[in-house]
Amino acid sequence: NALTREELFALLNVVENYAKSKKPLHLRDFAILQLFIVTGKRREEIISLTGKSIQIKGGRFFIRTKVK
Repeated sequence: NALTREELFALLNVVENYAKSKKPLHLRDFAILQLFIVTGKRREEIISLTGKSIQIKGGRFFIRTKVK
């Protein structure tokens, strides 16, 4: 089941507050959650990302994914 808009913002708020601690795991979790939200990618697509999957051009990120 999908989260409601309110649930999504509540989750994002909690993870964002943890990220403010600057601890690597908290920053990682915040970045992963942002990837899910901004890209709309599925779990399998996020997990399959490699360094070659992400390109930065002109301040924009381009993400290529493949799911088997």
